[in-house]
Amino acid sequence: MVRTFGWVVLCLCVVAGVGYYRGWFNFAASVNEDKIKEDLHTVKDKVHDLGHDKTIDGTIHQIGTGQELTIRDSQKKDVTIKVDAATKIKIGDKDSPFSDLKTDDPVSVKYEAKKDENVARTITVSKKS
Repeated sequence: MVRTFGWVVLCLCVVAGVGYYRGWFNFAASVNEDKIKEDLHTVKDKVHDLGHDKTIDGTIHQIGTGQELTIRDSQKKDVTIKVDAATKIKIGDKDSPFSDLKTDDPVSVKYEAKKDENVARTITVSKKS
């Protein structure tokens, strides 16, 4: 029981210290709600931006209908990537259409990880198979 109380007091001290440092509280012990909202918004933006642009290196495991690829990385993990009109596809040094991609082609895909899907920005095939 004493340990639990100690942890609660420690957590309250940390929150109070961070809050004072960040300007959430002042000497009159009032709460600066605008500053708290501003900091929460900043944190949400930073968390939202984490990991959204990703790169996967591997081989094309499957080409689906509707311009969709399944890429298998070196650890045998499959990632499904959608290809849209804005996706740039390069095979070697040449720009290429989606139809030129083949299974087992070695690729590097830069994609945007969205909530429901991964959308390719660039697909680079290192050599024509």
